[in-house]
Amino acid sequence: MNYTINTTKTAAVATDNYWLPVDENTPRGVKVLLLTQGDIATIGQYHPDASWVIAWCPLPRKVIEKPKAEPPKCVKCGDELMSSFTSTCYACNQKEK
Repeated sequence: MNYTINTTKTAAVATDNYWLPVDENTPRGVKVLLLTQGDIATIGQYHPDASWVIAWCPLPRKVIEKPKAEPPKCVKCGDELMSSFTSTCYACNQKEK
């Protein structure tokens, strides 16, 4: 989503996301952003009897980051491996020689 700061420097405004008109396809029974006649945005469930709602918008999604993989560990001491070619670390390899 892209945004800009409005001319009065009071709000960040999306430049590629717009309020949708209320019509027969407006979701019911689920949370959405609702725009009131007074240009106030609120989160709630739309109902056709709510004449004060003039537009709606889906809620934004949260970015879910994948956890970083743990580096491989030495099977003997648990230290990080210097190379993925062995199952033991440098120090354990030196002790065996």
